[in-house]
Amino acid sequence: MKILFLNNYNMEHAFQDWKEGLFPGHHLWGLTHLNDFGMNIEILPFEPFSKVYNHWRMQKLLKLLGLNQSSRRLDQQLSVLLRNRYDVVYSGCQNHTLLLAKLRTLRLFNKPIVAIIHHPIPKGHLSEYYFNGHDRLICLSEKVRESLLADYNLEPEKVIKLDWGVDLKFYGEYCKASTNGDGQPPVIISAGKSNRDHDVLVNSVVDLDCEVHIYCSEDTRPTIAPLPRNISVTNGPKETNAISYTELVRIYKNAYAIAIPLNKTDVLAGLTSLLDALAIGRPVIMTRNPYVDIDIEALGIGIWVDHGDVLGWKSAILELLDDPVMAQEMGARARQLSENGFNIHQFSENLARVFKGLSY
Repeated sequence: MKILFLNNYNMEHAFQDWKEGLFPGHHLWGLTHLNDFGMNIEILPFEPFSKVYNHWRMQKLLKLLGLNQSSRRLDQQLSVLLRNRYDVVYSGCQNHTLLLAKLRTLRLFNKPIVAIIHHPIPKGHLSEYYFNGHDRLICLSEKVRESLLADYNLEPEKVIKLDWGVDLKFYGEYCKASTNGDGQPPVIISAGKSNRDHDVLVNSVVDLDCEVHIYCSEDTRPTIAPLPRNISVTNGPKETNAISYTELVRIYKNAYAIAIPLNKTDVLAGLTSLLDALAIGRPVIMTRNPYVDIDIEALGIGIWVDHGDVLGWKSAILELLDDPVMAQEMGARARQLSENGFNIHQFSENLARVFKGLSY
């Protein structure tokens, strides 16, 4: 089976970085491992196709279809239409196949379409053609799946929940957490650029015997000034990672625990950082999020804190700091979870079953 893969960022560049050990494979959504299960993957080049897009006939067609997409998104989909040597179109982005879905609904496009659904789709937000035009919608959260089934009256077999999993090889050999017997204060790491509430984290550790290192984007850095002496912040430009992934893994390996403070709990936020914590084997303190299916308390790998609860964050951090043995055991269980199921090999195997179950 040949699969044509597209996404909302340059997957050829990401694939090359993965081959060079600079980027984890799970952010390529199975691209790196589907060959192990009989899938032949072609990456759609992430390049402009503006001459076609700007042609007046194409603009008229898009207007008739009621589509007002950005040029880049349409360029990608128009490029799909000019290729025919593939069996399935697979998108790593839920908003990247609207034109193709519309054409498939109108029977003007005959290839099955599969898309990853990252976040909830509010009722009425997308037209019926979007769902009719996709053959499978792969959700990373059971709550997202349930909301799609309830709000859009979809067939259960069309909407599938798959557990995302990490590329364990990228993180290297499992490194046990230090109990900080060298007299240095424990280090808590918070790394993330989306939907982060770093103010609540800063306020919770003002007088605690630990260091907190925050890696974020400019728009999610804490607003508190001056920062307490035990807080350090490294940020990149708006909506940009502060450091490379390889640097982040090195930093994680020196962490006592991973903090994931969220300012929104109505979207699937914090999952990437949680999976990082599993791979690196560190306990987690995280804002409670119903869209995250990994119950860190039930699985014994971390502590939930309610949204905006400064005292709750302080209490959770103190609980881990006061019991290094418990913290280390949580981290070991976290790593075991990634080895036993939450890994890219398992995700790719389950994804391959989805593709093999399509009619084309």
